[in-house]
Amino acid sequence: MEWIKNSLNGNLAFDVLIATEKNKILGFATVNKKDADYADIGLIAVDSYHRGKGIGRNLINETIRRAKNEGFVYIQVVTQLNKIPAIKLYEKAS
Repeated sequence: MEWIKNSLNGNLAFDVLIATEKNKILGFATVNKKDADYADIGLIAVDSYHRGKGIGRNLINETIRRAKNEGFVYIQVVTQLNKIPAIKLYEKAS
């Protein structure tokens, strides 16, 4: 919860993307500045009832677009090896 709060207040993320439908949050992603050239996808989450609909892929694509617009050369994501659904999402989006 602290990660989300610190991302929203700008301490961790320079951008927070929120996917909504009918005023309901379906998912979100944070984009962090690692250094002058590198941005990180810090956190990405999609509501379990809305997975498999392309929301995560759209969030990733939008994070990439925004990072490029901010002048970053690279964008990366780091996750744990046991986070199989996340890994599959990142592989599909790449």
